[in-house]
Amino acid sequence: MSELTGPSPEVPSDENTDELVDLDRAASLIGVQPDRVEAMVEEGLLHPVDPSQAEPQFRVEEVKAVAMLGG
Repeated sequence: MSELTGPSPEVPSDENTDELVDLDRAASLIGVQPDRVEAMVEEGLLHPVDPSQAEPQFRVEEVKAVAMLGG
């Protein structure tokens, strides 16, 4: 049996893992109100891509992960 070395080959995905969503869309995906998403940011559960922006944007994969945890 041969041993694999080196980087793993990239697996194509039909989902864009870099997709960003705004606060309202994040709230909708999680099933909470937008003010709860803001609280999740303060609690460190969600991380805006660029915290200096007036309108926060979140990676959709992170939002989906929080939704799976029960928001």
